[in-house]
Amino acid sequence: MDAHGHVDPWSAIDAAEISTDDEERSTLLEATIDHLTAHGDHTSADVEQAIAYAWYLLPPGTVGRDDQVQTHLANTLRIDPQHQYARLYLAHHDFDRGHYATALESRCAYRCAGSANSSSGRIR
Repeated sequence: MDAHGHVDPWSAIDAAEISTDDEERSTLLEATIDHLTAHGDHTSADVEQAIAYAWYLLPPGTVGRDDQVQTHLANTLRIDPQHQYARLYLAHHDFDRGHYATALESRCAYRCAGSANSSSGRIR
């Protein structure tokens, strides 16, 4: 967070990803989720995907994790049906939960979407 209270969600997520301390990692991700949920532009596919990705990075078994990942990825795809990174993480999330056929469908849709369809240009 900068002096004006602005948060770059990807910087916070990047910091969480490199943290070797599980508590610090969870705290950074939860702060990012809280900030984006309260102040993010929920008409932006990239904001919704960032929220979903932060939830995805929380430890499996975190209360609400699976539902929140699913909800925010669905929101991302409702806003931008071709958002390739949302499809990629939807495939990962479905696979993690043992929904292999759905994961394969999402993965195929991701590969068909191509790299030109994300407005952020960042692979997540």
